[in-house]
Amino acid sequence: MNPEVALIAYLQPHAHQWKPLTVGERERLEAWHATSSTMSGAAFTWDTYRGLMLPAFERYAEVYRSLAEQYSDVENVAFINLLRLFEEEHGDVYADIIHYTAHGNGLLAGRMAKDIARLRSAQQRRLAVR
Repeated sequence: MNPEVALIAYLQPHAHQWKPLTVGERERLEAWHATSSTMSGAAFTWDTYRGLMLPAFERYAEVYRSLAEQYSDVENVAFINLLRLFEEEHGDVYADIIHYTAHGNGLLAGRMAKDIARLRSAQQRRLAVR
């Protein structure tokens, strides 16, 4: 593996799990559900969506755990589960079911900047040893 190339893969948070929703977030999500439909044309209700997405995200988390373990000895590769990133956040972070507000994007960007800095520092240490 090329030590000058890094990969950071993120499992990003979604609005139907972990974070207590604000009134504004809840209203935006309810509006989305009221106007969205499945491929068959049926309403994509809150419960229907959660019933589909929660198991899917649980499976994604399992895959990320497996990949993180598989690549644990590779310093410049990281698989990071951020599903709980907003768990303690009480402000508006969700613009809709999966997109973020400026505040939410800022929280994600801050976390990503720390991860990039950590990998970059490890890369520089490896290159200095050469």
